[in-house]
Amino acid sequence: AGLAGLVLDVISDSFDVTALRQLTLSKPEATEFLEVYKGVLPLGEFNAAVDEFTSGPCIAVEVASRDGSSVLEPFRDLCGPPDPELARVLRPKSLRAQFGLSKTRNAVH
Repeated sequence: AGLAGLVLDVISDSFDVTALRQLTLSKPEATEFLEVYKGVLPLGEFNAAVDEFTSGPCIAVEVASRDGSSVLEPFRDLCGPPDPELARVLRPKSLRAQFGLSKTRNAVH
């Protein structure tokens, strides 16, 4: 809660933030966004993720590398494992290690 500025500071230390947008997702929008996890996550976790996505405003962030290379793997590394407890062990400087509260409330998606 109220950590968006800190999360963005960590992101901007490694990447150029090229766009930001605050939005509130409806249940159908959140379900569509998370569709790739349907059937992968247990139904309870999937529904919890949808509920989290619709619980308040989200901030969508577009990032770019400073040298023009792909941001996919470096950004995934910065995010860390989806489980914050695991992230604290494996990637203690990752966003999820620093700001995640649970698998559902894990700071970044």
